[in-house]
Amino acid sequence: MRIGAAREPAPPLWKQAVVSGLAIFPISLAGNGVLGPLLLSAPLLVRTLVFTVLFSAAMTFVAIPVWNRILFRWLHPATRVGERTP
Repeated sequence: MRIGAAREPAPPLWKQAVVSGLAIFPISLAGNGVLGPLLLSAPLLVRTLVFTVLFSAAMTFVAIPVWNRILFRWLHPATRVGERTP
């Protein structure tokens, strides 16, 4: 992004929540399916730490950027000429 460049307004929070849900579901499902059995005997604190670190990284660097690209037009619909934003 260029310094001083105009930024688009953020999408409504409900749209951001939909994107987050779409992103976290497959990560959570796969993580619990793969890591769950491997960490079954680990203490709760260790399991929680592993899931938190891996899920946060996957969400931040993979899932959210991918879903934002896929749903860009829905998240940022074109503003019509003469239409005012609140």
